[in-house]
Amino acid sequence: MLLKLSKHKDQARNRNLGSSYRTCQAKCGPKVSQCRAITTGHCNIKSYLYKCKIIDKLQCQCKNGEQTVQHIIFECTIFDQESDKLKAVVMRTENWPVSCNKLSTIYYKNFKEYIDSIIWDD
Repeated sequence: MLLKLSKHKDQARNRNLGSSYRTCQAKCGPKVSQCRAITTGHCNIKSYLYKCKIIDKLQCQCKNGEQTVQHIIFECTIFDQESDKLKAVVMRTENWPVSCNKLSTIYYKNFKEYIDSIIWDD
């Protein structure tokens, strides 16, 4: 579940992100927004839902910490199989972990595949 911005706010953000984002969004569609949502933490993860006072506990289902963006991408054992594929690609050229910024730019295709492979609870 991704939260939708009002049309006005979305247009303002689009202008600030520049032409490369708009080009990528036109080619890839709504999945770009999904990757942007996970890297900014504005999505259906417990840290965001807690901040919005929708839930009262941050504990991840893996029981190894609070469910944050960093936890899901780099630490969560629930997604080990999926994250191993992403790690393998990154480790061909540099050390793991890398920044979310690098994942969403340099390794975008692989990061998108990782995000798409995650099963989210509703």
